[in-house]
Amino acid sequence: MLIHPQLGGIETIKTKTKMKNMNTTLELPEGSKATIQGKVIDGKNYLVVEVEQESELKEGDLAIFWDYTPREAIIAVYRGVEDGRYFDHLDFYWDNALKWDGTKEQYEKVLRGEL
Repeated sequence: MLIHPQLGGIETIKTKTKMKNMNTTLELPEGSKATIQGKVIDGKNYLVVEVEQESELKEGDLAIFWDYTPREAIIAVYRGVEDGRYFDHLDFYWDNALKWDGTKEQYEKVLRGEL
């Protein structure tokens, strides 16, 4: 409701649109955190979820590496990042790297594109 100051006192005006009750569930990758904030984009109100993955990756960690398609992911020793690309102990460069938690399940999720 809005208060209209020009109509001889206080009068309420009902809004034409009502917010629908909506529920959305997001699954976050392990070791990540999320922040939710309201933002106005192009005159519309949105809830924006920003997901930040903690950097458990340090030199010597076992990591899962892949480029364009996670179906070809490999597990190798992480050495570092250079020019925005990760590299392993064999000096192969990769677009993506994720610390391996040592489970077959995590590796299979990457292969299926779920992480």
